[in-house]
This record gives sequence, C-alpha cells and structure tokens, in this order.
Amino acid sequence: MSIEPIVLAVASAVRPAALAAVYALVSRNHPRRLLVTYIAAGFVFSAAIGIVLVAAFHEADLSPPRVASAIFDLVVGAAALGFAAGIAAGRGLRRTPDDPAGGENWALRRLHDPTLPVAAMVGVATHLPGLFYLLALNAIIAERQGLASDIAQVLIYNAIWFGVSVTAVFLFFVRPSATKDAVGRLNVWARGHDRPILFAVFSVVGVYLLAHGIDGLAS
Repeated sequence: MSIEPIVLAVASAVRPAALAAVYALVSRNHPRRLLVTYIAAGFVFSAAIGIVLVAAFHEADLSPPRVASAIFDLVVGAAALGFAAGIAAGRGLRRTPDDPAGGENWALRRLHDPTLPVAAMVGVATHLPGLFYLLALNAIIAERQGLASDIAQVLIYNAIWFGVSVTAVFLFFVRPSATKDAVGRLNVWARGHDRPILFAVFSVVGVYLLAHGIDGLAS
C-alpha cells in the first residue's frame, strides 16, 4: 500500500469543522442516533465516490503516467506550501484548498436544531471529497495494485479520515458527560488555533508532496 494516501488521510482528519459538527451533535438531547447517522452518511457517501472512481479507472485500464503524477504532486505541493506561507503572513482564512465547496459553515449552522436527515446532510457536507482525497485517489490508481487493493485503500483512507469523529462517538457511548466536556474543550481549542493547525497540516503535506514528486521524476 502506498504511504501517500495514509499521509493525506491523516491531514484530512485534522479538520476543525468535523470536530465542531460532532460537538454540536453531542450537545443535543438524545444525540446517539444523530451521531451514528452523521458518520454513516458521510462515510458511505465519501467511500462510494472513491470506490466508483478507482473502479472506473480500473475497468477502463487507465492510470496517470508516472511523470504526470509526479508533476501533479510537485504542483500541488508547491500550492500547499504557498497556502501555508499565506497563513504565516496573516492572510484571511476564507476556505482551505481542501474545501472545494466552501459549504461547511452553512452546514454547521443547520445543527442548531438537527433532525436525522439534517445530521446525514452535514455528515456529507463536512466530508466532501477535496483536493487531499483526489490526490490520494490519484496515488492509489497510479500504483495499479488491483481493484480489490484499490477499494481496500479507499476504505482505509476514509476510516482514518473519520477516525476523530468515530473515536469521539465511541467514547460518548461509554462516558457521555466526560466525552461531551472533552470534545467541547477540544473544539474551543481547535477554533482558537485554526491558523497554527492549518499551517502545520499544509506545511507537512506540501513538503511531503514535493519530496514525493521529486523522487517520482528522478526514478
């Protein structure tokens, strides 16, 4: 299995909006069904898109040329470092390159009085496939390890991506009050440190992609 999807999945998991959604749900009365619906809908939607794409490329026997894939990594890596530099320079954060729809804040506002359909919608909206996911799929397809392996890697990516939410929900089922307090404190911390978090994430991803792209061109 390629290391690139793992790196990108961990970077995707560090998303304050998903944590804010979980906190909004655990703060409701009787939140268990809402939490399960939120995670299930988001996971199924995201995983289905990944599986469809890798299956389509497999059936068509298409894969990005190694050089083109390496150049893609270099371009995106440079863009990620540029975004990190912008954060360090104090530029405003309207949305990140990994948030193509820019609809997370709108979705979170829907959680003031959530129903099961709303929880499902927010689960999808806070996990829309972004740049990191597309990069991961590109890496998975380029490896050409077979359809079963590709699907397994898509599922692993999504499992990591949803890891924070799943962990919070599991702990909530075991210790509701303590978990609610802990998620609340973590949510406040993440909202107050969104710049350092995003700077670290995009710096690490940018450096990794540049190194991976250079290695791909050299080999």
